[in-house]
Amino acid sequence: MDHQNGLFAIRTANRPQMKAPVLVNAAGGWAGSISQHFGETTPLFSAGPPQFVTEPMPYVLRPSVYAIEGDLILRQIPRGNFIFAGYPRTLSNEDGQHTFVPPQKTLNGMRAVSRHMPGLRNADIIRVWSGVEGYLPDMLPVISASEATPGLYHAFGGSGGGFKIAPAVGECLALQICGDTVSIDLSPYSISRFRSPIRKSQKLAAEFDEASEVSLAGHFEAEPPDHL
Repeated sequence: MDHQNGLFAIRTANRPQMKAPVLVNAAGGWAGSISQHFGETTPLFSAGPPQFVTEPMPYVLRPSVYAIEGDLILRQIPRGNFIFAGYPRTLSNEDGQHTFVPPQKTLNGMRAVSRHMPGLRNADIIRVWSGVEGYLPDMLPVISASEATPGLYHAFGGSGGGFKIAPAVGECLALQICGDTVSIDLSPYSISRFRSPIRKSQKLAAEFDEASEVSLAGHFEAEPPDHL
């Protein structure tokens, strides 16, 4: 990627060079390297929630089930397999390309699902996997124009909720790019907030385990006590 004379030039291994006056950085867990390439460093890190698939069982659950406290997302496909996500999330490998699910998290996930669905207590897990998502310590996304490179816009760090808010993010960015008024205050999501250390979100503490928090300790300030 290059930016010269008001144009971005993108070269890939299997396409001709592409040029455009605007570039949107919506690369998920890889967006941090793109923003850094253009002179803006962020504390983005990669992680993913463990995902589990059970053996086929009688098809009884047609709606998707989501526990309010956030430790269970469950659905069943017509073939009979139950597919669910377990928390806390897991940090991706150092290469940033894969997220390995430790066996202990498989056990923790099964305990969580059996509390909500006792009928699954003895179900066999036939497959476990995770993915690579982009997270920021304050658990807020970056939705803003670049402050270092004209024509560059950022949309990343949805912290697991990016799919839900993507239509609104796309609309806001389109208005910004076209020079129209955006009715939503996007200042809390500006990339400029990373000029100084940011405080971690309580949501981050709830959705990542202790080992993950230790690994991330250098990215943020400690949360002040509640009485302050």
